[in-house]
Amino acid sequence: MRCKILTEAIPYFAFIFLIFFSLNTVSAAYEHQHPPYKKGKMPQACQIHPIKASISQKGNLQTFTVQDAQRRLTLTLKKIIDRRAYGLFAALKMKKGKKQKYVQNFSWVGLSPKYLDKVYWAYLNQDNKKDLIINTRFASIGHLNGFQVSTFYLSTPKGYSVKQLLSYKLEPADFLDYTNDKKCEYLHLSYVYGTEEAGKRAKKYNYWSYNILAFTGEKIRLHNRSSRYFPKWITDVGRYSDKPTKWLPKKKQQKLWNRHQEDLGGLVAVPDTLKACQKMPNRYSGC
Repeated sequence: MRCKILTEAIPYFAFIFLIFFSLNTVSAAYEHQHPPYKKGKMPQACQIHPIKASISQKGNLQTFTVQDAQRRLTLTLKKIIDRRAYGLFAALKMKKGKKQKYVQNFSWVGLSPKYLDKVYWAYLNQDNKKDLIINTRFASIGHLNGFQVSTFYLSTPKGYSVKQLLSYKLEPADFLDYTNDKKCEYLHLSYVYGTEEAGKRAKKYNYWSYNILAFTGEKIRLHNRSSRYFPKWITDVGRYSDKPTKWLPKKKQQKLWNRHQEDLGGLVAVPDTLKACQKMPNRYSGC
């Protein structure tokens, strides 16, 4: 049965390795080889705090706990492999006083525990409640080490909402206050392939694309109007460059962006074998 799962997942892993062999520029944090700002012009960073993990004796569970006023938030990560689920899953539990409940049941957040990057907390959506971020990588070596699934647990009046994005090397330096209003935005980096939408000449190139994302309630939305620098597209020429691309007019940039990430709230494409168990009971007992 496990062989069946792996066989059905082959197209997904094949897609990942196509990405690996097609890239030719190494990146880190905001793209250091292709910075969106001139030196000394980067806005002051927001406060994004890493959370340390507690690992179970058997090693199959990791928990991340953070105190939020009178509430205690506990994020549990578990590797699950059975006939309908494969990967790393997470659930969020909230305790207030003697009462505790799951505010988000187990859902898929990554391919494997060994690709877990970091877990953070921050005040992202301006309601004075702590939000959580889980980062998992596609692999541990090469360019795939930069591609991430970023899962955001955004606080709501009734609990928490989960949003996912495909990111590139998300880290605390990417969260900034562009408007000096004590609200946090995210400088999102994408690696976008030239396609027919780019035009005859531009489709021959690939691009680093920067956009500002804002957190409003349980939504993640484009907020490029908060800075005159964005959106910014830089042609990948295999060497340092901070100059906007000459090949793509803004209308074509938007078409490429829409193709690259159609829903900014982000449903990450996963194999059919994973979709069946993206939502599971509070206590996992087989899916």
